Amino acid sequence: MKRSLTRAEIIRSRQDIQRVFRRGKRIQCNGLSLIIQSNHLDFSRFLFSTVRKFGTAIGRNRAKRLAREAIRLHKQRIKHGYDIAVVLYPGEYTYQDREQEILRALEKFGCVVE
Repeated sequence: MKRSLTRAEIIRSRQDIQRVFRRGKRIQCNGLSLIIQSNHLDFSRFLFSTVRKFGTAIGRNRAKRLAREAIRLHKQRIKHGYDIAVVLYPGEYTYQDREQEILRALEKFGCVVE
């Protein structure tokens, strides 16, 4: 399995994004919200977003980059067949903070294979 996020593993279409946000199950964590919806595919797809009042473009892009890296490094542990939206909130979070919160939220959903 490739460790990078491929084009197919990123949710891009407006219809898919709306479906995840409308029908997905939500969990709120410290600094982020995770929304998960089944997609009936052989792989999981991901979406990274920030809230409107996040701050500057530099801060938004850095937060999304840290979240993408955490998912990329642990994607082999994530069960297949889910669309996962990661919504990030502003704050002073390190990479380790984001990584721990994402993994904790995925474990609450039961999406992580040990």
